[in-house]
Amino acid sequence: MPVSPSAGDGGQLGQPSAVFQDYTLGPVVFRKLRMTLTTGEPNKYELLVSATAVANLVTSLAAGSAEEMFSTCLGVVVDGVVKLVLAVGSSEAFGDAYLYRLVLRDQ
Repeated sequence: MPVSPSAGDGGQLGQPSAVFQDYTLGPVVFRKLRMTLTTGEPNKYELLVSATAVANLVTSLAAGSAEEMFSTCLGVVVDGVVKLVLAVGSSEAFGDAYLYRLVLRDQ
């Protein structure tokens, strides 16, 4: 997740350097999506995340919503490798999210 720049951050021509912060989410389920038969297509994955964990992170980051938070995230680190976020969705029961689904791909 990007961190808001402060006045002390160094950069050229008055532009602050990009700074990112890692956050841990859990429990999660990580799985590879079915392979497509397109040659050269990067692998795609699915990350299922507990809505409780997402809600806690949204609150600590003072984000407006989970969708807003995920839209600003650079990627998801899985086993030391950054995966890009292609899409975010949620599953709901009685109007409340209980699970978030992130579709990821290799860079």
